[in-house]
Amino acid sequence: MTDLAAHALAGDPERVAAARRIVPPGGGSAALDRLAALAARLLRAPSSQVSLIADVQHVVGVAGRAERGTGPREDSLCTVTAGLRAPLRVEDAADDARVSALPPVTTGAVRSYLGVPLVDSAGRVLGALCVYGPEHRTWSDDDVAVLEGLAEPVVAQLELTAVAAEYARSRLRLDLALSAADIGSFEWDLTTGELDWDDRLLAVFGLDPERPVVHIDAFWAHVLPADRAGLERDIAAAVGSCGDFSSEYRITRPDGALRWVHARGSVVCGDDGRPQRLLGAAYDSTEARDAGERAARVIDTMAVGFFSVDRQWRVTYVNAEGERILGRRSEELLGRDLWEEFPGAREARFGRAYLAAVEDRVEQAFEEHYPGLDAWFEVRARPTADGLSVYFLDITARRSAERALERTADRMRLLARVSADLTTLELDEALQRLAVAAVPVLADWAEVTLVDAEGRLEGVASWHAERELRPVVEEYLAARLPHLQEASYVRQALLTGEPQLVRVDARERLAELLPDARSRELLDALAPATAVFLPLRARGRTLGLLDLYAGPARGPLLAEELDTLVELADRAGLAADNAAAYQRAREAADQAATASRRLALLARGSEALSTTLDAGEAAARLARLVVPQLGEWSLVVGRLDGPELRVHASTTRDPGRGETVTALGRALAASTAAESPVQTSLRTGHPAVASGDLRDGLGDEVADLLAQLDCSALVAVPLVARGRALGALVVGPDVPLTPDELDTAAELARRAALALDNALLYDSQRTLAEQLQRSLLTDPPQPDHLQLAVRYTPASEEAQVGGDWYDAFLQPDGTTVLVIGDVVGHDTRAAAAMGQVRGLLRGIAYTSEAGPADVLSRLDAALEGLQVGTTATAVVARLEQTDDERERQISRIRWSNAGHPPPMVINPDGVVSLLAGIEADLLLGIDPSATRTEWEAVLDRGSTVLLYTDGLVERRGQSLEDGLVDLREALTALGAEPLEALCDAVLARLLPPDAEDDVALVAVRLHRTDGPAPVDEAAGEGSAGAQ
Repeated sequence: MTDLAAHALAGDPERVAAARRIVPPGGGSAALDRLAALAARLLRAPSSQVSLIADVQHVVGVAGRAERGTGPREDSLCTVTAGLRAPLRVEDAADDARVSALPPVTTGAVRSYLGVPLVDSAGRVLGALCVYGPEHRTWSDDDVAVLEGLAEPVVAQLELTAVAAEYARSRLRLDLALSAADIGSFEWDLTTGELDWDDRLLAVFGLDPERPVVHIDAFWAHVLPADRAGLERDIAAAVGSCGDFSSEYRITRPDGALRWVHARGSVVCGDDGRPQRLLGAAYDSTEARDAGERAARVIDTMAVGFFSVDRQWRVTYVNAEGERILGRRSEELLGRDLWEEFPGAREARFGRAYLAAVEDRVEQAFEEHYPGLDAWFEVRARPTADGLSVYFLDITARRSAERALERTADRMRLLARVSADLTTLELDEALQRLAVAAVPVLADWAEVTLVDAEGRLEGVASWHAERELRPVVEEYLAARLPHLQEASYVRQALLTGEPQLVRVDARERLAELLPDARSRELLDALAPATAVFLPLRARGRTLGLLDLYAGPARGPLLAEELDTLVELADRAGLAADNAAAYQRAREAADQAATASRRLALLARGSEALSTTLDAGEAAARLARLVVPQLGEWSLVVGRLDGPELRVHASTTRDPGRGETVTALGRALAASTAAESPVQTSLRTGHPAVASGDLRDGLGDEVADLLAQLDCSALVAVPLVARGRALGALVVGPDVPLTPDELDTAAELARRAALALDNALLYDSQRTLAEQLQRSLLTDPPQPDHLQLAVRYTPASEEAQVGGDWYDAFLQPDGTTVLVIGDVVGHDTRAAAAMGQVRGLLRGIAYTSEAGPADVLSRLDAALEGLQVGTTATAVVARLEQTDDERERQISRIRWSNAGHPPPMVINPDGVVSLLAGIEADLLLGIDPSATRTEWEAVLDRGSTVLLYTDGLVERRGQSLEDGLVDLREALTALGAEPLEALCDAVLARLLPPDAEDDVALVAVRLHRTDGPAPVDEAAGEGSAGAQ
């Protein structure tokens, strides 16, 4: 996605120029760093940066681990943000397809990211302001709003920096012009009106030095009419006083350009005191004027408050945001004394910092609360030539949020500490830790009571912030519990299950409910102002109380503090209930472990048995699965490959007993005794167990083998699927199996039987389909001096049959026809459709004796007319030779290609070429009216032609083009081999062991006709069929 964003951004040259213009000199600025730090602080992010996306990414403001500099814009998450023109939230960058491939993400530097675009006043996206970190984080809508709010002052600061830089450059150019005497000069004769200008002044006005301005009337023609009156007043004042002249006005050049001119001079008077001449100089002040105006506009639109004062501390400017924050209009402040307008500021930190900035000429930065506005401000005060400039932000909300976050963090730490303390099953110790943890964070003292088995309250823990009062609390707890009244807060909390609060006058109110004098004396000594009684509840029951008390210095209980107390009580109640349930849980754990082992075995069995379609492998996996969990050894006996029972798999915990287990399996399979566990399980369909004296029921051979295995019992579990008994799983346990273990063995056998039956059905269908397909692929003819070889290789077991076919036959005129084709699909339907297409093509070609293109056109029409309903690719080729060509030892091949990979030719010199034409025609079965093209090539005798299907050159992970290159290289290397060996070698070299597609090929070698046929051809050795 970043490439698309970068391309889109680069495609807007006006945007790129605008972004490049505001890159600060030196690559950044402290002001931008401060704004980046503010963003990181407000959003509590480790790092933040301001990025401009021009030709490259410019990081111009940084905080945390961010670094200034430039880099490829394609590598930046900020490019994605700018391209979206909307906020970009990334909670886990590694899982976010928009950014997961970018270097900051792959290196681990960025995992969470939030960025907003930086948009200028013209609507151009110049870059992005972002915060990020190396940990996962969810960004809220408030986070986005905060960052978007900061984007405006960032853009304003960038524009201000750029304008200031432009202004500085303009002033530099002005200074250079002055130092090089590049200011134009003039002399005006006030009596005659004649003017004398130098060349530099003529250049300012855009005039030709060969045609100078010689009279004042010509000068006035260039002055903008709107400015003439002001200029005339300035001149008149100077002339009237024979004094100095200064004015700035606009002119229109001959080319239509509007420019500002700043002129200064002095009036020279004669001895009679009358003005005679005005001498002066002028320069083009347009750039300085424009930069100053832009700076004023930027300051006024900043999202940061700003005001300036002169050296007498009079207010000279307040921007719009400053008016909003201060609640005062600029008209009310301009020209007023700063200290009078804001009482108390001079004596506070504000005044000290402002005075230090002016006196020490050093910028001051601080955060302070101003009581007059009851607000917190972040302030930066910068000394200027005229006084002081002050930038300020109202951070009251941020400071409030920080304080709230600090309180929340304290509560979270408390909850975390208490949760850790309550993990112990030593209940008294855990509850004492609870009392200690709550003091003094949430209360001055705490008490914990529990309800015993008889319903009485028992004090179990207490704590006070002051050491000397801890014994008093302990005695108070013990003294008051026996005398609780029904109206007491304790009883009400127990009865209702709800917290009971005493918000004021706790000592007086509690004393009213204490009948005994000693409890009241102790309460007076503790002097609580507030109290809260929190039920310890768990699983719908109230187990006890957490009582918390606070003195008058703490203040009222806040709602968030009450929430924390309720959470503490809930966790403590759960801990108490957990201790009582521990013994029950331990007993249940043993049962759960047994069930878990059973389920794990069944899960492993399902996974192992469902991933193979080989019956033998499935039997072997079943045998391995049950050892050692269900027995010391196991056997699978069955009728998986014939009518007789035989051993298909065996395994043993002791490898040295493998042969004995196999021999036992053969004996059990051969036994027909009705008492045999195997026969019993197959007859009844239920597990059969044999134990005790095994010799009577199983015979001497089986009993002796069991004795060698130190086995006194065996279990046979039938393998039954779809009503058919396939065999039995036989297990030799070292101890009798429990009913649960027998159920597990039966369930595992049921799943295994279904897997075995599926494998047998699959093998049967695969064999049938392969036989069907091979029956359709006949042996090729062997014409004189032509040797033909064919091959068919089915796909791997996941897709055994398909629509690939080859054919080779003679037309009635003796012409040899070669065919290769592929019906779309990889199943028995594709194989059946292939048979129809092959038969139609063969019949059309034989009866019509038509050329290849005509044969394919007629076949296309037949497919539509007979509603075969399939599509296919094919190549039909004819080998032709006239008497003259026979004398010259050449032949011609004519072919037509319906969307099939092109045939290849191995020339006698070993060079391999494609029979490709310009391009292949449309597939068969799509448009019977499509035009078919026929191509012709001359072949030297000794050439070999190879036709093949796409399974030879195209597969997952490899394109057709790469496959054709591999085939060409193979034919180049193997071209000299005999034809049969060539076919075998090509298949072995190009086909992977687990080929997913079937492959057919037909090869023909054109032997020379000026001699006897080769021995292998004459002997018929070249007629090998499909393999």
